[in-house]
Amino acid sequence: MNADLRVLATLADVPDADLTDEHVRWEIYQRVLVQPEARRHLRAVLPTEPVPSLASSVVIELFNHIPPTDRAAWLEVLPASTRPFATQRLADLELLESHQDLEVFDPAPHTPWLQRQLAANSINPTLLTVLATTGTTRRIRALARVRLQDLTKH
Repeated sequence: MNADLRVLATLADVPDADLTDEHVRWEIYQRVLVQPEARRHLRAVLPTEPVPSLASSVVIELFNHIPPTDRAAWLEVLPASTRPFATQRLADLELLESHQDLEVFDPAPHTPWLQRQLAANSINPTLLTVLATTGTTRRIRALARVRLQDLTKH
């Protein structure tokens, strides 16, 4: 296995881990995401991660731990086959972070993940009403209705 992956295992306090097991690697990746000193090793390991969806999941999770200005560069470490999903999640995250108070929102072109995040976290009654009536899934509509009810109680 890759020397950088062994370094990540050590940083994750599991130096003798079975690195051939994708579940073990996921656990290692999760543990080191918050460690800035692990980032260069992640950057070296992820392009050769045998499970491309695992590499994509790591990068998506990493978005929550790095500055917004650094996120796009991490897309480049992914295999081309998994890059579109991570790219979409990055776009959703950027919209979520910059336009949480949207007065006009059409759920149709947006991912269920983004709609769920907005339904769960928005304090905008107009946005929640739109999601409660036109969200793309029952779960989104119900979540928005409950959130709207909670906001109107206070």
